[in-house]
Amino acid sequence: MNASNASLLQNSEHPNSQISDDPPAPPHIHRRIFVGPLPEKFISQTEAYARKRSDNDIFLGRTSQDGATGGGSNISQIVKDHAFQSFVHEGGRQEDWSVEQERSMAEELLQRWYESEWGAIWHGRTRKPRQGETRDVPHSRWVGGSFEVGHLFDVNVLGELPLEDTTTPEEPVFDISAGPLGSQNGNTNANANGDGKHDDTHLHTNDLFLDTPSQPQYVPSSPNSTMNVVASPTTSHTGLLERSSHLKSTSTLEQMQEVNLSRKTKGKSKKRVHYKEDNRDSVILPPASPTEVLSRTSQTVEANTSAAANVPFVPCPPVKDPADGDVMLRDRMLVKISSTKAHNLSAVFHESIHRTTRDLEYEDWGEFMVAWRKDLIEIYEDYNTPMQEWAAGHKRLAYVIPLKSDKTHLSLYSFVDMTFCITCQPMCTSFTKQTKWNFTKLDGTCVYIFNNKSRSRAYDWVWQLWRYMGGEIPRSVDIQNPHLGSQVAFELPNLNLMDQKTAIRMFSRRNIIALCIKSMKPIPGWSNFIEHERKKGRKLQLAWRFETHVDWVWNDETCEDKQREWTVLSGLALKNSPRAPVLELRVAEHFPTSLYLKDGTLLVQPPDIEGYVNRIRANTQSKQLLYLATHDGHLFTISPQQAQPPSPPGSALLLDSIEEYKQRLTKVEFERGIYQIMHAHAVFDLRNVVAVRRAFQIVPQHHHEQTDGENGFDVWARANERSNSDDEDEGGEENLSRAAHKPHLRMKRSFELLLNNGRVQRFEVHSRRVAIEWVERLHALAEYWKHRNRANAKEEIDLGQATHPRVTPQIRVYDEDEAPLENPDPSAHYPALDRLFNWCVIDGCRSITKAGKLYMRKGLRGQFKLVQMYLVNGHLVPFLIASGFALHVAMRKRINLVDAYVCSGYMAALTLPKGQYCPNAPIAARRYEDGLEANDREEDMLIVIRYRKHAPEIPQRPGIVLVPNSKANNNTSGSQWIPPLSEKYRFLILRTRSKIERDAWCWALNIEIEKLTRKQKGREEKLRQTGNLRKLD
Repeated sequence: MNASNASLLQNSEHPNSQISDDPPAPPHIHRRIFVGPLPEKFISQTEAYARKRSDNDIFLGRTSQDGATGGGSNISQIVKDHAFQSFVHEGGRQEDWSVEQERSMAEELLQRWYESEWGAIWHGRTRKPRQGETRDVPHSRWVGGSFEVGHLFDVNVLGELPLEDTTTPEEPVFDISAGPLGSQNGNTNANANGDGKHDDTHLHTNDLFLDTPSQPQYVPSSPNSTMNVVASPTTSHTGLLERSSHLKSTSTLEQMQEVNLSRKTKGKSKKRVHYKEDNRDSVILPPASPTEVLSRTSQTVEANTSAAANVPFVPCPPVKDPADGDVMLRDRMLVKISSTKAHNLSAVFHESIHRTTRDLEYEDWGEFMVAWRKDLIEIYEDYNTPMQEWAAGHKRLAYVIPLKSDKTHLSLYSFVDMTFCITCQPMCTSFTKQTKWNFTKLDGTCVYIFNNKSRSRAYDWVWQLWRYMGGEIPRSVDIQNPHLGSQVAFELPNLNLMDQKTAIRMFSRRNIIALCIKSMKPIPGWSNFIEHERKKGRKLQLAWRFETHVDWVWNDETCEDKQREWTVLSGLALKNSPRAPVLELRVAEHFPTSLYLKDGTLLVQPPDIEGYVNRIRANTQSKQLLYLATHDGHLFTISPQQAQPPSPPGSALLLDSIEEYKQRLTKVEFERGIYQIMHAHAVFDLRNVVAVRRAFQIVPQHHHEQTDGENGFDVWARANERSNSDDEDEGGEENLSRAAHKPHLRMKRSFELLLNNGRVQRFEVHSRRVAIEWVERLHALAEYWKHRNRANAKEEIDLGQATHPRVTPQIRVYDEDEAPLENPDPSAHYPALDRLFNWCVIDGCRSITKAGKLYMRKGLRGQFKLVQMYLVNGHLVPFLIASGFALHVAMRKRINLVDAYVCSGYMAALTLPKGQYCPNAPIAARRYEDGLEANDREEDMLIVIRYRKHAPEIPQRPGIVLVPNSKANNNTSGSQWIPPLSEKYRFLILRTRSKIERDAWCWALNIEIEKLTRKQKGREEKLRQTGNLRKLD
């Protein structure tokens, strides 16, 4: 057994020993422990499924007459795979692995399984009684004991997931690893030698660009010949254009010039990667003759061993041309239309300018069909008269935006919602049989604000429109690394001088990340930084950052499964904003699973727990069977009928391989958490737990006087001194009925939660040992999550003070003169951003995408209610927080985010009914109990969600073992109903404590909606294509 597995086992046996000097487990591994026995009915269902398998003898026990393990065919493949992995982990070599070694270790593993608690249980339930032997039929309703989910042969298979290796990324399209990146003083000369050699500051020409093997290549006849490429701003009417025809005939393999990296001598370290300006008068060499190409040998042609060369070639789709009348883009969007008679509106119209713009006449938000054809954006709506659309043959053309007009301007309205704005001269549309469609220009200015529910789709619209309207790609792109305070600048080549397939590979997200890693190698501390992140299983990703909002670049394909070659470059369209976002190379961190205390002790997150308990009612002393499960510091209470406990140990033996078991277990645990949260009827916040103790009074107390310590984190547990009688209690109602003093035994089997509102909640479990385990594990979880939330609050306070001055000034003991504080660096690295915009939201490795306290209001009118909100699998699940109660009861509403739109800020405030929002109201400073201070505007804390009523999509009852004839909700494919554009929306208004929290919630909501649109691609395509457009003249 390796060291990591031994550590897992040790922590499993001693739940209180969560403070360790060992590094924490990778963040995507979430340990769970089931406490106590399982219901006999659940075991019977598993047993019935196992009997249908041909290899059930290993899972159920020794079924052969001699009781041996049998022949080789009796050993399943999963046991053989695990035996081989154990052999390698113990230091064995693969070449030493033999059939005898495999059989020996497999039989040893099987023997351990038969001798384990659950192996003996399965064997005892299925063993045929011998002649003359009477078999005792168990009458207990509970079977087995505690176990850790994912354990197989005393090893947690989830703990053996491979870590990401960030030190060996894929080779970039142009390789800069041929030599050092540049001189330290920043003065380098990028001149290639004529003999084919290069200086240490240059790149070999054959390393600068790599092509795929399946693509036809034309290599210059001489190894010394080179070809220059222009590095200048480019303009085009589409995303990435192919090269002009006179360059296509020369070569597909563009040989770029030397790459020069320079560093600034002062301030932050900054490197520059650029391509030498071309010489317009240089001679372009013709392609080599076929005879010369065929005469080449492997010694004369340099081998291409890069990872990019091994990528199979994917043909690019034909480029659409707006001049041909093709539909460039088409989507359903929310559109906010306003107009004014003024002609002097700013060309850049965003949220801040909108606040100060007067004399605007607003129309309500509406869902429209927006289509871009030729040089017009056409905005359609439903007809008011029934059957009129059928008679006309298309939807009603409501508005038209001319793109070729000098008065038409595109700008980003809000980076948080990815809403974009187009200001133009208004146009009136009319149709007659004689003149067909007529568009008449009117006086004034129209402002169109577009909100697409898919964030990546909004990027596509902004990028394509920006390129069509003459947007110029800058000469260079700056990429910052906030962790080390470094920056690298890449000078971009001319996109018009390369074919589209080349541009796709060059500007892909993976290639740019690999290029950044290579270019930052000479930065002091970079190698240590990469090695440190690699050991933690983290990887580097690109992200656009605007103030305290981080938007990760992660979608490489469109909603139609086409490649988004502009994934990274699309953010360049946002550069025309006065406060443009910056591109960063950040560590894609998952939600933290450990923290350091003030004394330097490492506190590791304990495993979550779940199990069956009996709640003792305070007034009647009656029992109520419940299922408790913890998720991310919250204790959910679930009905036993909807509990869905984990599959019992040994279920992996019913599968074919360990890899299959790992994949299915990861998926099942994710879905099980969703299932439990969606069916929970109440929740405790573990921060509200003052103490966890064993019951020591026969009559339960209703109230307690115990308070938290000075800092509010002295969670204590009272084990009430263990005794030998605790181990003698076998548990169950049978042993309770035989006890001499039943009330005393019930008390010993109980534990209590002391809550911060003064209430005491008692639970009774199966046995004394189970009660002690609940006390120890709940104590460890409550202690960790109180420290975790305190650290989170401290990080958010630091992030808030970096963007705004302190609300409450610090008072010094002495009134001495003190130098003013330096202005905080908005581009610095703040740990709160890594947690608020963590990669778990994108990867979906946690059942709870985001959780927190919000003020919620259903509809546009009414009072706000404080709720504990959970974002789970595309649903919002609220629990009402009542004053004086530590138990938050589930609200009936489960909001499905299918077809939902999210807007925030000033546009959210304009959605409120007249009189509810006063833009001139004074800003009220606020201070919360965790120390957070905020003085944001009211509109900066608002989130408005427009949604249509859809039934909640709850996954089927998940399990490693498929339970036959289970009553499950089969609504997993999503609603197939296609609502009309005029279908009314419902409103959900949320208010956060600060702008930082609002940004984090908006980002998480947009990610979940993005996942829903990609999960239901067929339905989304129907939504986009429903309804005909007008016929072109």
